[in-house]
Amino acid sequence: VLISLRRFLMKNLRISMFLFLLSLIFVSCEEDRIIYDGPTVVEFAPATASIKKGTTATPGTYSAKIQLVGPQRDTDLVLDYAVDPASTAATDQYTIEGTSGKVTIPAKSSFGYVKVNAVPDNIPSGTRTIVLLLQGNAEVRASENYKKFTLTITQ
Repeated sequence: VLISLRRFLMKNLRISMFLFLLSLIFVSCEEDRIIYDGPTVVEFAPATASIKKGTTATPGTYSAKIQLVGPQRDTDLVLDYAVDPASTAATDQYTIEGTSGKVTIPAKSSFGYVKVNAVPDNIPSGTRTIVLLLQGNAEVRASENYKKFTLTITQ
């Protein structure tokens, strides 16, 4: 009786192990989909960058990326931003392309850009920073963690 009980347990153990391993194969094939379900926000991505001032012929430029976190829109999304007074670059040491204080994320897109150009002739020496503060608009707020962007202009 003891031998037949042992055989029965071993046979069931093998079947159980086989079914367990088979189930792992099917589970590991599933793709995890991460879906953001929080409020729609906008943010700078990345939050910092650095450029060289460049020359008069080829000044340093950088396009600060603004990312829409949430579903894409069917219409353009116009957002507000400001230059932080704590910036160490004087206003004659850089230019910002487009409408001052506005950036657009085009319809059916997740990104917009604020393009900053250094004015090398007005940056004699040292390092300067331009700090942009994303404000969003009435519909979409700026992410508290990534609403500030710092661009460092070096020699």
